[in-house]
Amino acid sequence: MTMMTKECVKNNGNSKSELDAEAKALKNVLNVHETTELKLECLIKKYVELAQQNKLIQSKHDDIKKKHEQIIDERDHLQASYNRANLAKSKLESLCRELQRHVKCLKEEYDQRSKEEDKKTPRNCKQIPGHNK
Repeated sequence: MTMMTKECVKNNGNSKSELDAEAKALKNVLNVHETTELKLECLIKKYVELAQQNKLIQSKHDDIKKKHEQIIDERDHLQASYNRANLAKSKLESLCRELQRHVKCLKEEYDQRSKEEDKKTPRNCKQIPGHNK
């Protein structure tokens, strides 16, 4: 097998038997024609047909490639957005915990002051004239 044939097999994804079958079919078509000119004309038509197919496939490939790039860009954008949202969530959770600790400290301070005030209040009530307790 020549280097060119190996590349054709590798690039087209066709197996050797498929290529052999296509070559045999083309030989059979060419054998129908008697003159070299007719055989050449047949080959040229086949070449033009294959060139058109290749152009169509290349166009579809380019469209798919563009769509793939758009999807990749969208995925990257969504991933970045997701990461920003997770970072914001983490910051909010941290702030919430800090706020809860602060509220707890304030509550404890308030309870402590309230107890101190309760201890002072009975003494103050005794000092107020006319207050019986």
